[in-house]
Amino acid sequence: MAGKKGSLIIFLLLLLPASAIARDFAVSIEPKDFNGTPEIYKDEIITYQVKAINFGRENITGLHVELNVGDELSIIDSEAQNENNTERQKKVFTVEQVKPGEIILIEFLLKAKAEKSEKAIVSANYGLLEYTNSVIAFLDIVPGNVIVSVSPKQPSFAPSEDNSLFLSISNNSPAAISGIRAVLVLPRDFESDSNTIILPDLETGKKTENNEFSFAAKELAQGKRRVALLVSFTDEKGAHTLDKAVTVDVKSSSIAILAVAIAVAVIVGIMFFPRKGGNGKSQNKAEKPKEKANS
Repeated sequence: MAGKKGSLIIFLLLLLPASAIARDFAVSIEPKDFNGTPEIYKDEIITYQVKAINFGRENITGLHVELNVGDELSIIDSEAQNENNTERQKKVFTVEQVKPGEIILIEFLLKAKAEKSEKAIVSANYGLLEYTNSVIAFLDIVPGNVIVSVSPKQPSFAPSEDNSLFLSISNNSPAAISGIRAVLVLPRDFESDSNTIILPDLETGKKTENNEFSFAAKELAQGKRRVALLVSFTDEKGAHTLDKAVTVDVKSSSIAILAVAIAVAVIVGIMFFPRKGGNGKSQNKAEKPKEKANS
C-alpha cells in the first residue's frame, strides 16, 4: 500500500507544475483601437487582436490558439489579402513563448460577409498541450446607408487586353461622408499604373459613379482571380473600410499555350529520344566489333 501511495503522490507532483502554469496565463479577443462592441457594415473589415498574458513566474511555451467565426464573418490573412481563397472560418497558430509578465498581441482581420440581426461571435480555443479554455467576443453587423458597388469592365479577358474596375458610391446617410479613399488590390500576376483614388466629400443624397481603376494581367496569368477595392470613408458612426471584391477570369494567352507546348515537347524528347555521347553516337547502341588484322 505504501508503494502505491508513494507512486500516486509522485504522479500528483508531476501534474502540479502544468496545472499551476495553466492558471498563470489568460487569452482574450478584442477589437484594436475600439472600445465596446464594434458596429460594422457588410463587407467591412476590422482589425482584431488576440492578447495572451503571462502573469506567472515561469515561461509559457507552446501556447496553441484556434480562432473560429460563423458564416456571417470570415478571417482574412492581412499578408495575403490579394490572393485567392484567403477568407476562412478558422485559423490556428502557436505562440512559441510568453515570458513572465509579458503580453503578446497577434492581429488578424475580420470581414463581415452578411448582416445579422443577432450579435456575431468570434471565439478562440486555447491551451498548452491541448485546448483547455475558450473565450468569445461580440460584434454587430448592421445595415449601412452608404452604398458602394464595384463592377469589372470585362469579367473575362486575355493578358494582352486592358481591364478596369468601376467604383460607384451613393450616400443615403443623414450626413455627409468624408475621407473617401479607394485602393486597388491585385493578385501578384496582375499590374496597374495607378491603384489609389481620393474623392471629395459626398453630401447626403449625392453619388459618384464610374470611377475607373485600370489594370492588366501579366502574360502567364490565367484562371479565376480575386480583384478588390478597399474603400474607406467616415460617416456619422465613424471610420469604415469596405473590402469590395469581384472575380475575373483570365483566358489562356497564346504565349502561355506555346510555353506549355514547348515544355511538353521537351519532356517527350527526354523520354523517347536517348541522349547521345560525346562522339555523336547513341550511348545505347552497341558499337560494331573491330575487324581483326590480317595475319
